[in-house]
Amino acid sequence: RAAEAQKSAAYLGATYEILPFDDGRLTPSLEARETLMRTIRNFKPDVIFTNRACDYHPDHRATGQLVQDCSYLMGVPAICPDTPVLRKTPTILYWADGFTDPKPFRSDFARPADDDRETLFHVECCHASQFLDWLPWADDHVDLAGKTHEERVEYLRSTFNWDRGDVDEDVLACLTRQYGAEFAKTVRFAESWQVSEYGAPVSDALKELLIGLD
Repeated sequence: RAAEAQKSAAYLGATYEILPFDDGRLTPSLEARETLMRTIRNFKPDVIFTNRACDYHPDHRATGQLVQDCSYLMGVPAICPDTPVLRKTPTILYWADGFTDPKPFRSDFARPADDDRETLFHVECCHASQFLDWLPWADDHVDLAGKTHEERVEYLRSTFNWDRGDVDEDVLACLTRQYGAEFAKTVRFAESWQVSEYGAPVSDALKELLIGLD
């Protein structure tokens, strides 16, 4: 999984750092909080994208909780004093999920992602153990064991072609507010984010990056 993550990062031209916690065993512990705190302070991000603290996967829930726990303490010098504090609080954005307890996801910003599908497909192919092995078996009840890499990639391509989109009423309303009704109706796939009250407000520059169109 680590090698696959580095492969997808190279494809995207991104930097990928994996923290030292085992898959399926992450908890919002003091050790994990301080590790994440130091990572965030060293990186000095303008914006953090993360899960909400309600999710089907315990690692996802723990990650959302850890970001929330770090949010105020990023600027407190007595916490992790070996790492310089942040003078500017990052904006924290939650990516979309379908969970309704305790509250449904709220689309504060959304952008069309139809033109990003091929990039997403190639990134998922980089994560072969998850998207070509595990998820077909877990989600689709399709066992691809014994299939060639090319056959597994073709299966993933078929699921992409079958997908009819993810723009629900909430996302459509958000797209309409931002781009107008006529354009919003043409969007089949979208990314959307909810602004966390634990981070800084969305600046005009970040808003342009999130929803500006070329």
